[in-house]
Amino acid sequence: MLRGIYYAASGMLAQQINGDTISNNIVNMESPGYKKDTAVMSSFQKVLLHYIVKEKDKPEAAAVGYTARGTQVAEVHTSFKQGELKATGRPLDVAIVGDGFFVVQYGEEVRLTRNGSFKIDSEGYLVTGNGLRVLGENGLIVLNDEDGISISDDGTIYEDGQEVDRLLVVDFADRAVLTKAGENTFTAPDDAQAVQPQYSIRQGYLEMSNVDAAQEMTDLIMMMRIYEANQRVVQTYDKVLEQAVREVGNLK
Repeated sequence: MLRGIYYAASGMLAQQINGDTISNNIVNMESPGYKKDTAVMSSFQKVLLHYIVKEKDKPEAAAVGYTARGTQVAEVHTSFKQGELKATGRPLDVAIVGDGFFVVQYGEEVRLTRNGSFKIDSEGYLVTGNGLRVLGENGLIVLNDEDGISISDDGTIYEDGQEVDRLLVVDFADRAVLTKAGENTFTAPDDAQAVQPQYSIRQGYLEMSNVDAAQEMTDLIMMMRIYEANQRVVQTYDKVLEQAVREVGNLK
């Protein structure tokens, strides 16, 4: 009987993580370059049940069969599907069409992002909306004013007709190794295999999130129903246990 409580409780915990994931997707629907997360469910590792039998006064274990131990979130999968492009007209808004990520400096490390909403900070560096400096193929990018700036399809930045640098865009053979690091950025392990991205840059556009609002609301409703079903199972087991304890206590 207690095993049933454990199964239902594990289902509630898994759906709680699923709900947090869906809620985060909904919150970031309007965040440029945001990539949707999905909680992938699986059963806990199966265990082999045995029962003890007595053969010639010597207890031996006989196999009953396998049983699972409930539900867990095996992983949170990130979809890197292309988001829709939104025209802004700003010369420092750029979108990647195709593969790859912009590279930004975060303290002593570098991070990746698909958010191309850039600006020029007080020191003249090209930065993200969060103030992270954007890297070009020759290092940090320094500009004077966004007026007169043009960016070609391959990411080359021109200021008043003079070439400044080219936006550094990188990609990896297995994007599953990338980890979300906050502020709409990703980190890659040192041993991640880099590949040449196939892309073009669109100036005056932003890539919006790839979150489908209708699908997320449907998933959220389904999550709540599954959570409530597991909750009712726990409550039912609790009442049965309460009754069992009460009646056993009255046995004479």
